[in-house]
Amino acid sequence: MTLNLSKAGDLWLGHSIVTSTLSFPYTPKLCLRIAGRGADSLALAQLAMASGIQTELQLRDGVDIQDARRLGIDHLTIRGPAFYIGAVGSKATHARRCDNLRVNGGFNENQMRRIHGPVGLIPSMRDASMLAVSILAEIVEAYQREVKLSFNEAALPHVSRRIPS
Repeated sequence: MTLNLSKAGDLWLGHSIVTSTLSFPYTPKLCLRIAGRGADSLALAQLAMASGIQTELQLRDGVDIQDARRLGIDHLTIRGPAFYIGAVGSKATHARRCDNLRVNGGFNENQMRRIHGPVGLIPSMRDASMLAVSILAEIVEAYQREVKLSFNEAALPHVSRRIPS
């Protein structure tokens, strides 16, 4: 991403077409948004929060919401784009999920490739705490790759003037 600053002091994200705009590479902090239920989602949220990662949790029912609040997880919404989408389950479950999204959800192949499944560095984890570690490690690794890509694409020096093409 690029953070832009105009001579008038206006700030915005995205590409600038104004020649007098200063542009800076910008990488937002990792924010984890978890949509799920039960022990797996709660363990991942708790681990992410303990790691200092801003965490939001989308839950389906009152019992899960009460458990999340008891653990100190207050952000219970999901919104915005994601650089990484992971789905829990076996390879067979993931294949069925993708077929269902293709047929019933109208998702195309490019959209389907964005979903990492089964999520986690270690396949077939059954313990919620160990699954959370496996998933968080995979997400942090993907985030670090994204950050490196952003910085490699940014023009040096870090402060540069954008010139329209």
